[in-house]
Amino acid sequence: MINVGPLLYEIDFDFIPTYHIPLVAGRAYSRSYTTDSAQSMVINEAAARSFGYTNPADAVGKKFDQRGRKGTVIGVLKDFNFRSLHQAVEPLTLRYGYPFTLNRISVAVKGDDIPATIAGLKKTWDKVAPQRPFLYHFLDESFGAQYEAERHFGQLFTLFSLLAIGIACLGLFGLSTFMAQQRVKEIGIRKVLGSSVSGIVVLLSQDFIKLVLLAAALAIPSAGGQ
Repeated sequence: MINVGPLLYEIDFDFIPTYHIPLVAGRAYSRSYTTDSAQSMVINEAAARSFGYTNPADAVGKKFDQRGRKGTVIGVLKDFNFRSLHQAVEPLTLRYGYPFTLNRISVAVKGDDIPATIAGLKKTWDKVAPQRPFLYHFLDESFGAQYEAERHFGQLFTLFSLLAIGIACLGLFGLSTFMAQQRVKEIGIRKVLGSSVSGIVVLLSQDFIKLVLLAAALAIPSAGGQ
């Protein structure tokens, strides 16, 4: 007997196929089985491990006792992130929730014409539940909100990186100008002797090019390994 203590989600028959959550053992909820709505439960791999089953298939068929409901584990889902990626996947149990206990509806929509789809859903909602407002949000936006801090940090990091590169370029420009002024006589003599502009530019910049190539040789392998 499994005395279930992990986090509980109450779902309906269509939740698992709607979210395309893969099974690693057993089966998902089905309307073909009358006991699924009252005496069955699906768990994730982390929950199976927490119950002592290293092989998820071993958990299928075991009896459970959870918050006033008893029955049999019918399936084990592959671990999926139902919270932020900052957290490890926790043990999770999913059991059938009666309609009066569920307060959200998940709808898989195509991205062809979102406004028309939303309008159609609202029209249907107003027919079914006119006494309640039609409130909705997109799941990808909810997930994105969890990583807003990382997004802001990335933007700030990019800004400071560009600023550092700009300052470095200004420093190189000033140094090259100073060196060119120090070698004005040499440049004049080389021009008189027939040196081309490109040759003089290479002469003045070859020291910088060596340093840039050395820095790139050190930085590129390190960046590629991240």
